[in-house]
Amino acid sequence: MAEHHLRLLGIEDSFVTARMNFLESYANTVQRELTDQGEGARVAGQILDVDDVRWTQVMEIASAFREAASWAILADGSARKFLLRAADMYDWAGLAFGSFLRTMARPRPFDDLNRAVERLAVASSGREAQTPAALRPPQQQAYLLLACTAASNGDGEIRQSLRAIASESSHQRGVTPFGALGIPIRQPWNIAIELLREPTFESTDMIAEHLISMYRRYAAAMELGRANGYLWHHGAAPVEVVDLDLIGITALAATRLVLQSDFVIYSLGSCRMG
Repeated sequence: MAEHHLRLLGIEDSFVTARMNFLESYANTVQRELTDQGEGARVAGQILDVDDVRWTQVMEIASAFREAASWAILADGSARKFLLRAADMYDWAGLAFGSFLRTMARPRPFDDLNRAVERLAVASSGREAQTPAALRPPQQQAYLLLACTAASNGDGEIRQSLRAIASESSHQRGVTPFGALGIPIRQPWNIAIELLREPTFESTDMIAEHLISMYRRYAAAMELGRANGYLWHHGAAPVEVVDLDLIGITALAATRLVLQSDFVIYSLGSCRMG
């Protein structure tokens, strides 16, 4: 199936495999160098406590594994391995993007969900002095909200807390660029808010509208990426062919479709009984 998808895209699978192998080899090489240096003293989540060289190495490793994961989704079955390895490196630096990636690789991305919700509450409230440097960027707060939303499935109390935190944040109206496509941060933020509500036709429609807008932007980016046929064919176009942000958000939104189908069945049954 993966080879079929690559053929539909017009990308040569051998180049994708070579790219994945290079990325994994590069990440492993840099990780060995990082290990040889010794971890040293650090405070988790505080970017400023990590020296510049080590920070650069950690981000190189994380980025390589993240890109390898995106290609692996199309090429073979190793995406989960790469996602988890990338997540480990982002987690090491305290970046919530690691938790977001982990939601695509395993059901519960947090060891302590309550602690994650507390961190989100502090960060999104604008209390910068109390917020770790890694969580100050709005994008990282959005990734944390999405990951917490995914992990909170079935926990009504936590979902209520998350909805209150998200609804009080200015990010629900924000235009800060988010993800590889640079979509306004309000789109993923409001998708999370709607997912935290009880399923209704209105909330599902709103989620769908946001997704349609995001995928139209993705389609435009892919059209531009295909302008240079040589780079596109060799899997080297300067675009995210497999956008992990879109995949993660879409997978999260898909849970609403399941709940919505249950809602529809219940509603029809209630009408018949009435």
